[in-house]
This record gives sequence, structure tokens and C-alpha cells, in this order.
Amino acid sequence: MIKCWKKTLTLYAVTFALISSLFAVGAQTTLAATPTKSKVEFIVDTANYQKVKFTDSKTGKVDYLEYKQEDGKALYTATIDNKKHQIEKKNDKIYMDDKIVAEVNKGQKVSSNNISASASEWKKMATFKRSSSTNVNSEVATAGILASCLGGPVTGLITTMAGFIVGEKIKTVYYTITQYRSTKTTCLAKDVMKVYKVSNYTGYIGTESHKFYYCRPE
Repeated sequence: MIKCWKKTLTLYAVTFALISSLFAVGAQTTLAATPTKSKVEFIVDTANYQKVKFTDSKTGKVDYLEYKQEDGKALYTATIDNKKHQIEKKNDKIYMDDKIVAEVNKGQKVSSNNISASASEWKKMATFKRSSSTNVNSEVATAGILASCLGGPVTGLITTMAGFIVGEKIKTVYYTITQYRSTKTTCLAKDVMKVYKVSNYTGYIGTESHKFYYCRPE
């Protein structure tokens, strides 16, 4: 039986968590100056299924974002004005309602095979520069697109970045994906995504990471 619980993320708590993580990596952002307009609640939050509720703080309008992990495949459903929109990765491309918004394996490879700062735990494999359309005018859909670019579940940091992107009317985001392999755990890997609002990879927005197994551990 799936265990369900609610985790309410207030605006200030989420913003504080994001700012704290940014200072930890020595980065700067204008996110705090443009907060999300929605209250975000994780209605269901399990390893393979999430249901996230977005409530507009001014109008009370409610939309939802669902994440489902099936057979290693991540599926996202954004429900906006009672209409469902599918976001998913197919053949190394990310689609929203059958329209390509990003190509996962396209982009400039900027580095490879370097040892990370925490070499005892992670080995840096490669970094790629990529971009994605965010011209959807919806925090819910934007959060789904960001999560699908990273390939993992929806997080509080992703919903906050989505709110900033929509608030600033950013139509395209530019991001790097840095891939790591664990040196301690068989088959464990992680991707770290850094998101920017300018095509030369400036105008830093935020960072999120996702750990996953790329093969079956022995």
C-alpha cells in the first residue's frame, strides 16, 4: 500500500532552502527578488509517484503536476485549468503534448573525465550545455519541463525555479548537465543541472541534482 503524506512548502521556506543551497556553491541569483506566486503542496510523494498541488496565492486557482516512474521511464502530467498536458522523454527528446521542447543528448560537450572536488565519492564524467523552451506561461508545466530535463522527481527547488521563470517571462532556459559516477556504490550515478536565463550561460537561476542507478547493482 502506498504511503501518502502531505508536505506543505511555504514560499519563504522554499526560497530560504534555495538561497542556502546557492550560497553553499558560491553562486548568486535574483530568485529571492521574484518569488513564486503559488503555494506548493506535495499531496503524494513516493519514490515512483508524486502529486503536487499548485494554488495561486491571489486567485485560489488550483493546478496539479503528477510524476510517475514506470519501468525506468519518467512521465509527467500537468493539469492546468482541468486540462491535462503530457510531458515525457522519448528517444532522447522531451515532448509536451507531442511538441519537442528539448533534445536531451544534443548540446555542446564542454568537459569530460575529470575528477570531482569530492573525488572520494564521485567521479565527474562529462558536462553538456543544452537549452529548453519554457514558453508555456505556467508554473506547473515549467516545473514538469525542468524535472524532465533532469530526469527525476519534482522538488521544491524545481517548483521555485519554475515560478521565477514564469514570473520573469523567460521563454527559453539554458542549462548544463554534469554527469557523475559513484566511486563507492555500484551502478550509482547522479546528474547535476544548473539553469540560466541567458544564452551565454549567465543569469544563474538555480541548481538541482538527481541520483539514479544506470544498471542493476550486483
